[in-house]
Amino acid sequence: MWRSLWSTQSINTKPLMSHYDAIASVYNAHRSDSIGVATVSRYIDTLGWDSSVLDMGCGTGKPIAMAIAGKVRAYTGVDVSPDMASAFRRALPTATCIVADLAAVDLGSTMYDLCFSWGALCHLEPEDQRSALAKAICHTKPGGLILFTGSAEKGMCDGYVGPHQICHYSLGAAAYDDVFVSQGCKPKFKGEVEGGAAYLFVYHKLA
Repeated sequence: MWRSLWSTQSINTKPLMSHYDAIASVYNAHRSDSIGVATVSRYIDTLGWDSSVLDMGCGTGKPIAMAIAGKVRAYTGVDVSPDMASAFRRALPTATCIVADLAAVDLGSTMYDLCFSWGALCHLEPEDQRSALAKAICHTKPGGLILFTGSAEKGMCDGYVGPHQICHYSLGAAAYDDVFVSQGCKPKFKGEVEGGAAYLFVYHKLA
């Protein structure tokens, strides 16, 4: 059940990092082998597989990076957890992985054809989500795509990182549209994917 947002203060990423560090060694054993792969692949199809990809909240790389990174021109993951990032690098030595807060990551002038975040942005409180989305837009090429999972409903609900209870946050569909349209993007798709397992937002960055 989604509840009203109670805070717009910047999130302290240390507890979130420690939660993911704590489960990093067993994460892959419990992670789906396929969630997100077909959906992200479908959008890469529209751009062409000679694309560069930015994965915001990459975790250990399972399953999306493991399925896609070797097929595209360049693949960069960003994750707040050093232990998750270490697992990513071991599994995907030809890809790049950066340890950083999604709301503050600095990739310089580098831009990507596709930027996505699967099941990660919801961990960030509203203002940090807005900052992370601005980073995603900044690092997406004109003509490129930004996609992320979330909720069409505004509010917060309880979630888990392994045994650790945390909050998930959503700005709501109308607010997400406002963020992207104000920064030169056009809504492309909103709706359930993967048999209802995820709610996806897709935006096209205009040239």
